[in-house]
Amino acid sequence: MRSSTELPRLSNSGPLGVMRRFLANPLIFFEEPHKIDAPFVKFRLAHKSYYYVNRYEVLEELLKKWKDFQKGSSKLAREVLGTGLVFAEEADWTKQRRIMAPAFYQKAIESYQEMMHKQLSKSLDQWQAEQENQGMVNMTDGFYKFAIRSLQDALFGTHNDEDELQTVLDGINSLFQHLIAGQSNPLLPPLWIPTGRNRKSKHHIKSIREIILRTIREREQASDGQTTLIDMMIHGREESSGTGLSDDNVIDQVKIFFVAGSETSSNTMTFACWLLAQYPAVYRRLQEEIDQELGQENLHLKDIGRLPYLRAVVNETLRMYPPNWINTRTTKGKADAGGVQFQSGTDFMFSPYQLHRSEACCEQANKFLPERWLQSDSIPRYFFPFSLGPRKCIGDQFALAEIYIALSGLIQRCDWTLLEGYEGQEQPGATLYLSPKLMLHLQAR
Repeated sequence: MRSSTELPRLSNSGPLGVMRRFLANPLIFFEEPHKIDAPFVKFRLAHKSYYYVNRYEVLEELLKKWKDFQKGSSKLAREVLGTGLVFAEEADWTKQRRIMAPAFYQKAIESYQEMMHKQLSKSLDQWQAEQENQGMVNMTDGFYKFAIRSLQDALFGTHNDEDELQTVLDGINSLFQHLIAGQSNPLLPPLWIPTGRNRKSKHHIKSIREIILRTIREREQASDGQTTLIDMMIHGREESSGTGLSDDNVIDQVKIFFVAGSETSSNTMTFACWLLAQYPAVYRRLQEEIDQELGQENLHLKDIGRLPYLRAVVNETLRMYPPNWINTRTTKGKADAGGVQFQSGTDFMFSPYQLHRSEACCEQANKFLPERWLQSDSIPRYFFPFSLGPRKCIGDQFALAEIYIALSGLIQRCDWTLLEGYEGQEQPGATLYLSPKLMLHLQAR
């Protein structure tokens, strides 16, 4: 077993370590460790040191040892978003996962598809009206609104108070921006200091709690025949103990779902449309498959196997532009991975974006080639846009359902081209997103 002291290090750019290179462009920065033949490469960001996980097989080992290499969370993250499934650890995570898993089984996901189709139909009408009135459509915002409305219906049901839902959404967006600011600025005042930003965040936390708590009480007494995600959370029980989630825990889960369940899927839809506009041959082949297999019928998720090229396009989009482009882990105690021993409290970082684009993943890794997913001898050797192991995103199938339904429905109804002069570029934030916002010309088919 090797010692971590034997591992190579990236050279510093100054007293803050590699901070200047990292902030200039994180996506390019992570090319540096990939040029070094080692399972881990150490670097320093300001006062904190990290080990970058440089090989997929080592990362797979690390993520499967989730009790040794934990996700962890900042104090600010716990204060503004709570300790839901994303931030929970050990026994608390195990309990939450067991209770919530049935809400994301295939049968449950299929039960949400009618609601997704209704929201897409409304969105398509709005996009075509926007095209007629403005001569172009902001698809970045359009896909986000579709995703967030679908998530609202899945969480709260279709009989809900729009003003209250908007209050929740606005509040969570504000809290999320506060969290991003805290991650990029270690000198940001802690939440207990009464700055303007902190007072605003505390107000949102209070308002969100009151609204979701009121919804929990209403759903406990509901007899409308709907089964929402909140219903499944408040009535779910861990089989071994018979216990369920507390009100506070349900509130935390809802906050996390709004953050994670909208950006990831809507950004993937945006990237997919951008790519299809640049690759007309891919677009035509996908259109032919959808026309032949679906005609004008809505996509039913149980029949997704009839649309292998749609799945290939989505997989290739996720390979090139994984929403979860960067992630971290921290050792709980002494732990080993890749034949290296690490001390307790060691921090790790890895980038699915860089690993997906390495030649070890697949040939011509920087090219958009959906066909690679149709040929068994060229399928990428690894693929983890939603992470790996027990801590893999529980909502990945929900996100994929939204993406499949949105893309197939848009292709059935419209053709599209890029706004003249539009040049997009992936940008790293809390998730990977396309900048500037995607502007398309839509034409009814």
